[in-house]
Amino acid sequence: MTVSYHEPVRRTTHWILTGALMAAFVPAGAEAKAASSSVIQGLDLTPTAVGRVRVGGSATAAEKMLRQVLGPPDKAQNSKGCELAGPSAEPRRFLVWGALTVTLAPTGGAGRLVGWTVSSGNVPPGLRLPYRITTSTTVRDAMRTIPGATAHWDDVFQMYWITTPRAARMMWAGDRQDGTGRITYITDAFEPCE
Repeated sequence: MTVSYHEPVRRTTHWILTGALMAAFVPAGAEAKAASSSVIQGLDLTPTAVGRVRVGGSATAAEKMLRQVLGPPDKAQNSKGCELAGPSAEPRRFLVWGALTVTLAPTGGAGRLVGWTVSSGNVPPGLRLPYRITTSTTVRDAMRTIPGATAHWDDVFQMYWITTPRAARMMWAGDRQDGTGRITYITDAFEPCE
């Protein structure tokens, strides 16, 4: 077999042209989105923070960071607050991405981050939860995994609550009184008026 000395030149020219043609078909802004998504790898939800914004921190900063990481929310809803709280009810802003809801208190300057909730359903890719407990974890596995976990059935909310003194704000729950089944609800900001 004879190889022409022009073969490497043809291959190089082919790859350059192919790359140019491919670039011509990339939608405007896709390079920037790809670059920014490669910089931010997932989102940590902790008992005290959403990503890099701590609970009680700026609602404006939290919403900006979440939109950068997850894109626009599937739903954004404003609420006047829980009627059960009486005259001290504080307005809420709920940002929803699939099964993730982030709760903000939009009053007072930049407002404040209240916390987050994950329910059953589609969780945004790259979401990291405390102790790696997700809504695909069984209640029994959660009990074994969460340090110092205790559980009880709540007749009012019809939830099998799991808590730990190591993360006092956190609550995990299943929906079966006998503690079987999967985790269906995870939050660091339980507000029964959600």
